Amino acid sequence: MWQSLLLDLAGCFDVVTTVDGRWRHLATPGEAIGLAQTDVSMSVVTSARDRDARWMEHARNSEIILLIAPESDAIQRKLADMFRATETLVWAPQPRWLATFADKRSTEQWLHENHVPTIGYPGCPTEGWIVKPLDGCGSDRVRWYASESSARASCNEHLLCQPHHLGTPASVLVATSVRGRRTVLPAVGQCIERVVTNGSMDLSADLRYAGGYGPLASDAQRRASELVDRCLASLPPLETQGFLGFDLILGKDPSTDVVVEVNPRLTTSYVGYRQMLDVDLETMVFGPPEDHNVALAAKASAGRSVRWSSDGSAVRDG
Repeated sequence: MWQSLLLDLAGCFDVVTTVDGRWRHLATPGEAIGLAQTDVSMSVVTSARDRDARWMEHARNSEIILLIAPESDAIQRKLADMFRATETLVWAPQPRWLATFADKRSTEQWLHENHVPTIGYPGCPTEGWIVKPLDGCGSDRVRWYASESSARASCNEHLLCQPHHLGTPASVLVATSVRGRRTVLPAVGQCIERVVTNGSMDLSADLRYAGGYGPLASDAQRRASELVDRCLASLPPLETQGFLGFDLILGKDPSTDVVVEVNPRLTTSYVGYRQMLDVDLETMVFGPPEDHNVALAAKASAGRSVRWSSDGSAVRDG
């Protein structure tokens, strides 16, 4: 995903990024696929102290910072605060929203307060229970249990226990520009695998993100769009600039569709979107305040079918 994003950004911006010294080959011409022919400037860092110093140097000399970091252990919020101290524009949601969506219990409460259907919505079919970290990302340490008692016995104050909602896992990526323009990308599917690490598959299993596919069919697009629109209606555009990834479950009918959580960052699905669509990052970042989600959805339905794996590699099906 990192390489794909850099390639697209280099088409409309002068880009600088850091590279961990352990991945030094990515900064060597010919080794970074496609990047050797771009104007991306890569700065190799060899320690945490060196990394932070380089980050601050680049931040002060940049017009805009696109921050992609995990929510876990408040890493994303700490980095956003650090970069905002340079007074360079950070293209990411404001602290209030980073805090809300980095915590799954806070997200659940926000969805309830804004009358957005979410896990536990009355009448929705379930199968077993899910236990996951409050600040987890990328399906890290998410576990399914057949019984509620087993799930709750494994829980603590750092974990969230919820019913396992039945349906098709899906996601929608939204980009809000610095001027408040929202680009709503089409709904795509998520592949979630159950993996037995100990015990029996009938009793418990880890859940792992194994990639995705898209675009989804027109009916699923409509249903996903309705859910996301309900969320966006309660999110001030200028406070939520940057990327938001909405994780959904589409049930047997629209009455059982729910929003699971909101990721306040770019998600792996980007590698699929760039194959399905003509991604215009310049408009996403700097576009005027008007929506153009209909045009993007129409292009996606025209026939560019894509699958991608959890490591970010994508293959176009059609």
